[in-house]
Amino acid sequence: MNAKRFLLVGLLSSCALAANKQDAMNARERAMDALRGLNSSAILPNFNEHPKEQSLETKQLKNLSINALPNNATAQDIYRNAGNHAARLSENSPEVRYAEQLLENPEEALNGACYTKNAECIEKVSDHSCFESIEYKKLSCADELKVSVQPISQTVTRTMSASPYNLESTIDLSHCPKGDWHCSAANLIQFHEHCEAVDISVTTNNKPRVITQKPTCTEHTLKIKKSYWERQAQLTITLTQKISDDEWLHRDCDKIQNQSHQGQCFIQEANKCLDANQTRWINGVMISRPCWKQEYHYQCMNITSSGCTGFMNQGCSQIGSQCSAQQQSQCTQYTQTFRCLEKQCLPEKTICPGTMACADGQCDESQMEESSDAGEGISRLGALAGAAGDVAANQIRSGIPAIFKGKNSTCRKVILNTRNCCGGSHQMTHCSQDEKRLAKAKEEGRAFRVGEYCAKKVIGCVETKESWCVFPNSLAAIIQIQGRFRQLGISFGRAKGNENKADCRGITPEELERINFSSLDMSRIEKEFVDRMTPPSNGQMSQANQSRIMHLQNQGKAHD
Repeated sequence: MNAKRFLLVGLLSSCALAANKQDAMNARERAMDALRGLNSSAILPNFNEHPKEQSLETKQLKNLSINALPNNATAQDIYRNAGNHAARLSENSPEVRYAEQLLENPEEALNGACYTKNAECIEKVSDHSCFESIEYKKLSCADELKVSVQPISQTVTRTMSASPYNLESTIDLSHCPKGDWHCSAANLIQFHEHCEAVDISVTTNNKPRVITQKPTCTEHTLKIKKSYWERQAQLTITLTQKISDDEWLHRDCDKIQNQSHQGQCFIQEANKCLDANQTRWINGVMISRPCWKQEYHYQCMNITSSGCTGFMNQGCSQIGSQCSAQQQSQCTQYTQTFRCLEKQCLPEKTICPGTMACADGQCDESQMEESSDAGEGISRLGALAGAAGDVAANQIRSGIPAIFKGKNSTCRKVILNTRNCCGGSHQMTHCSQDEKRLAKAKEEGRAFRVGEYCAKKVIGCVETKESWCVFPNSLAAIIQIQGRFRQLGISFGRAKGNENKADCRGITPEELERINFSSLDMSRIEKEFVDRMTPPSNGQMSQANQSRIMHLQNQGKAHD
């Protein structure tokens, strides 16, 4: 659908190029002057460029909105209208069918080939109203925390050095003492950030040593007993860490949250912790967490009856939606308004206009002059058309981040570079299809690097992955990277340590309005457009005109 919109924009721009150049330049300057002089505070009442809400994090919004509902008129209005229907696009509507017909054969239309003129019709417009009844159901779901514990063992050697008068030796397992040339990084224990408990054994020549103080996950000091005469000894230390991994299981909440993003459900009250501050025995370790289970409550709506199906099937266009009945501040019935066209048509005609006069440009005395205005204008119009396409296709409402949506993709980097699928071209044979598609997206400038994280650990990290946000086309990448990230400062999440929390979400309509399109570098799209607009050579145009003249001579019309 996006490709067809760009063809339509290209047809319109080709017609515009035939107009007077000076008039086009003057119109462009007037439009740019109007945009530069725009003062939002003078147009929008109570406009504030830096509202206090800009410091809020996304996860705070749900609870704040619920708390504001009893005392805030604006919040109550939003709550009442949470289930409002967006207008639904009908593929049979006249505006959609006309656009499809115009884009069927654009090249033949430009080359002057014969075409069929649609039947001339007398259109009668009529508006119709219908009703849709809504019922609401209370749905609840819960997210449960799953904690798994895995052991990771590490064996190192350390040299014990102590005064002969001491009967105890102290060793810091994570640091080397100053001046100890026996100790290096290879002799140190790496303590994991999610360590829950440790077990340790110490031997000398395969004989166990007496441990007087064991280390913990946070205190890394080991103390062992020694004899009075013992000054130095080679120690073999084996330490096993119990590593925890937390995972929230969404289960039935995923389906309800998807309905919430589509405007079919909205949260009724703040989330509640069901199992708070408990300690559980998992794989031999006592694990404590502030919350093990969270419950969510939603109101979800369902259309129980609709009298609008007939208008939708006829291809009528929806022009209005209004709540006509409500109970307890919830709309239970909507009045939908559709506009339908009734036609009385004459038979269609076939028209053959022939090639355009002066097609080779010989009768034009003006000089050829290159201009970047066309490519620039088309790229700007293309950005707006692409945004409008996402809004129409996905029925995007205010606050929904779904315009120019990206997708998270990763590639592997095995330690010691034995296999690196994050470098090179998309022709790499040892990498997966997803990694090849990511490489191709990077070559085309459609990807943004979020970061790098550890994807697999054994003793230390043995495989890392790069996390990228990949966008479906160059236009989406330009607006996301230059507009969202560089202008608005909205990050693409993070990938660090053991976590990949990339945020490749789309842009909301409000964020799109804040982007300064005149500052975007559209050169990649401009070049693609200009490359497709290469005009025919003088020789080609001359040959076409000569053929036309010969045809007229054969018909006896060369003098016309």
